[in-house]
Amino acid sequence: NLAGLYERSGRRSLAIKEYQKAIKLDPENAKTHYNLAVIYGRAGRFDDAKAEFTESLILDPESAPTRKALGYFK
Repeated sequence: NLAGLYERSGRRSLAIKEYQKAIKLDPENAKTHYNLAVIYGRAGRFDDAKAEFTESLILDPESAPTRKALGYFK
């Protein structure tokens, strides 16, 4: 996806914008919230990361990676 391409090429701000656009189109996609959270974390935006991980877990309560990621915020 375009957001992932931006992230891999070091264009984090563009990746964030693409994931935000994707969430507007499909707000119930847990994986997109998770991916945005990861990028927020890498950018040092920890409050935003926690919020997106939380939303991802609400949408997919069985997600082990999301549960593990949220554990870092406790």
